[in-house]
Amino acid sequence: MRNIYLDSIETPEEISALHEMIATVWRGFYKRFMDKNLLDYQLRHYQSIEKIREDIQIKDTEYFFIVANSGERIGYLAYRFDHDYLYIKKFYLIPEVRGRGYGREVMSYLEDLTVKNGFEKIAVHIAQANAWVVRILEHFGFVITEKLETNLGHGHIMPEYVMELTI
Repeated sequence: MRNIYLDSIETPEEISALHEMIATVWRGFYKRFMDKNLLDYQLRHYQSIEKIREDIQIKDTEYFFIVANSGERIGYLAYRFDHDYLYIKKFYLIPEVRGRGYGREVMSYLEDLTVKNGFEKIAVHIAQANAWVVRILEHFGFVITEKLETNLGHGHIMPEYVMELTI
């Protein structure tokens, strides 16, 4: 990667900083298509400090800050290898840097990492209402392979797409 690097998230301080970034990014991004109750529920149950710590401790998921060469944290990424593919759990950039090619750099890195580990596919789940990101992923070569109705609990259902990229 030429303009960015990934900085592993491991310490309690880094996890707290990530949690703050998640709350800011999610509240700004998802308010366009997710009601406040569902957004708050997601942040409490799926993006909490405890959930991040659990993901990292189990070593199931790798978490990283996406950092510009200037040293500014401009986003975050979480992925894991699952069966025969790399699964992107989280990939967000702060609004101020979107459209500058950083996403493409991260995707190129993930494609290389996937091949290096002997896999040929990257998968991600995307909210169906998130049309903007669906279009971006399609631009990168992802295709919709499945439609899901994910039960998030407490009466919250999230219509999602499974999108995959074959390398």
